Parts: sequence; structure tokens; C-alpha cells
Amino acid sequence: MKTIFVFKQSQKSPLEIKGEGSLKLIGFLKDLDLKSINVSVFDLNLENDLDLNETLDELGVKNNHRLVVANCKKVDVAVDYAGQPSFTDSFNPHNRVEKVLKEAVKHFKIPAGEQSLFELFLELNSKEPLPRDLPICTILGESSCNLNLFLAKPVDYKGYE
Repeated sequence: MKTIFVFKQSQKSPLEIKGEGSLKLIGFLKDLDLKSINVSVFDLNLENDLDLNETLDELGVKNNHRLVVANCKKVDVAVDYAGQPSFTDSFNPHNRVEKVLKEAVKHFKIPAGEQSLFELFLELNSKEPLPRDLPICTILGESSCNLNLFLAKPVDYKGYE
């Protein structure tokens, strides 16, 4: 019996699921109460989505493994910064906020010495930056494949430090 942690689209906390290694991934997903079976499953450490017809053992899923289940194969992300034209790109749903942040600061030509001062926010005037290790599909709406974010220094937002 393996314990697997699954991040579902639109849910920030992973679900803890137990399953046999001989269980096909498609069968494993039936326990997740998904609205659609047309989903993509990603390993947080790999780029491509997983084959739903392979078993957990065949996929190399280990105990305490982390998987991401998303309704999209790609997430279209737009990042706004200081009134400049938005940075837009497509990312895999399991890519973390950190990857989007790195691409955004590069796009907006933020000097290397200042890049670590910036964060991504879900809403303008938000006090809480997005956790950098969060898979981006977890902050999407349940049926959305588009994400709009804001790049700023936390101190730019109402004195948050």
C-alpha cells in the first residue's frame, strides 16, 4: 500500500490517498471525486503528463509521492507589472509559482540583484504573495486554464513587508 499526495486543480492542499502499486492510474483517479475523467496527471518532478493506463508501479510512483491532477494540459498565464504590457506564456499545470516568477522577472528585465525581492500575487492590492512551491493549477478555478497574476515587491502592497 502506497500513500500518495495529490494536488487537484483549484485546491491548495494536497489530498492523501492510499493505493496499491498494481492499480492503474485511471482506477486510482476514480477515488478522487473528479468532475471529469478528461484530466491530465503530472508528477511534480517530471515535465510530461503520465499515462493513465499504466500502474502506479510502472510509473515509478513511490510512497509519499506527489502528483498533480489538472483539467488542462497547459495553463495560459499572464503577469502584469507596473503598467507594462503583460508577460504571457503557457506552463504545465504542475509547474510551481517559482517557475512563473523566474520567467516574469526575466521578461520584465528586473536586475539580478533585485529579483529575489519580487513576488507573485493573485489579486491587485493583496497582502499575501503566492507560495512559491505551489503548483499553479491549484490556484486556477475548477474549469479554468487561464491565470492572471501580478508581479510586485511585497512592500508595494499597502506596506506589507
